[in-house]
Amino acid sequence: MADSGNGTGLVLADFDGEGFQDYFLAKGGFAPEGESSRFFRNRGDGTFEDRSAAAGLDALQSSYAGVAGDYDQDGALDLYVSRFRGQFNSLYHNEGSGRFADLSREKNIVSYFRASGGSAAFADYDEDGDVDLYASVYGDYDLFYANEGEGIFASRQVGDQRNAVGVAPGDYDADGDLDVYVVNVDGRSGLYRNELESHSFVDVAAQAGVENLAQGTGCAFGDYDADGDLDLFVSNGFSPGRVYMNYGDGTYTDQARAYGMDAATRSRGVMLGDYDADGDQDVYVVNEGSPNFLYRNGGSQAHWLQVAVEGVESNRDGIGTRLYAFAGGRRYTGEVNGTAGMSHSSRAVHLGLGASAHLDSLVVRWTNGQVDTYQGVAADGLLRLVEGQKMTAVEQTLPAPAFSLAPNYPNPFNPTTAIEFSLAEAALVRLVVYNSLGQPVRQLLDQTLEAGGHRAMWDGRDGRGRPQASGVYFCRLRSGDRELVRSMLLLR
Repeated sequence: MADSGNGTGLVLADFDGEGFQDYFLAKGGFAPEGESSRFFRNRGDGTFEDRSAAAGLDALQSSYAGVAGDYDQDGALDLYVSRFRGQFNSLYHNEGSGRFADLSREKNIVSYFRASGGSAAFADYDEDGDVDLYASVYGDYDLFYANEGEGIFASRQVGDQRNAVGVAPGDYDADGDLDVYVVNVDGRSGLYRNELESHSFVDVAAQAGVENLAQGTGCAFGDYDADGDLDLFVSNGFSPGRVYMNYGDGTYTDQARAYGMDAATRSRGVMLGDYDADGDQDVYVVNEGSPNFLYRNGGSQAHWLQVAVEGVESNRDGIGTRLYAFAGGRRYTGEVNGTAGMSHSSRAVHLGLGASAHLDSLVVRWTNGQVDTYQGVAADGLLRLVEGQKMTAVEQTLPAPAFSLAPNYPNPFNPTTAIEFSLAEAALVRLVVYNSLGQPVRQLLDQTLEAGGHRAMWDGRDGRGRPQASGVYFCRLRSGDRELVRSMLLLR
């Protein structure tokens, strides 16, 4: 696996269906321009075999990014590769014999010669059962390739002429279809709401509060607080990143400072995954010229479910598989994908379920059209699904929360922190902040709440809006004759 460097994009996927992750390395995008990309087959014994030339993926090009997806739904993962200005992007069809064929022209994957390709994502965006492709573009309009059937694509422009570097698909508005966030390096990024009726993508970044007026470099969707609404993480090149928390009404607020994720470093990418296997999504940020960041999620009292899939007739990684979870009168949508700008999040689908401890049903739509339905699924565990087979047991199942008060996060904090707690049943709740002398500083809650997980925010001010000094404070949660207390450290 030795390589001389100058790589720009990496794709990990089981291209040969043998159960191991092979990898494609896009090269030649920077100095020196124009190099052969690399393709390595995973032998399954801890070693790799260089199959670049044999696979037909060693073209001398200035490649930038790559993404895997089964656009013709034949069970073998294909590959899209974007390239720098002056060269056309490529759609490589997996021939199923260890070789790939560039079918860009035959499939109508027409790109700009005067602009550079960014990252892209395969998914069934128009909900017609075919796998489409959204391709970001640096220096022109983005391109949406709608699969018209038989693997032939019709292209149309999206957005305006900007300098895009990455995309992240996700159902931010919980309407059942996939929207797209596009991160740009020229001072404004876009959130494109999928409008199925008009067959269009509409930029709602301003209304949603996620324009990110900075030099964006990476983006990733994920339900950080497991409340059922997708939050959004954005990395920036010369300013603090964003942690856009979803209010559930189509709008976001940046909570990077409150979560302690506002370091002003030169970041290049962000991705999500449950590295400590505790059921919530942690955040990894890639930096240039300084150490990378791993942010451990402190968790919440909300319920969740993680789903890992394995295709049989569909591609083995299950890329493009759609999940619909139904619980508490609500539908939760997830897709096996992982595309996160130029980075890649975990392909295990994380579904935040809020107060729902059980699913009414889980519907899995595989890329070949097969639909599997599962009943009686409990929350708070990892579910492994194999196409066409019965559900395996949920692993790592956690007990449903009772009356509890979690440690605030971030802690220490300045000036805002989140206080999460859970109720076993509906009850009158009082949540009050005290100083180290035992004097009440701020009453945050005094109301009846439903059973389940809840969260309150404290901005470091008293009841009159006056900022409080650095020091130790205590939050006290009281319900009936039960009481819990946690300490908090405010550092100005």
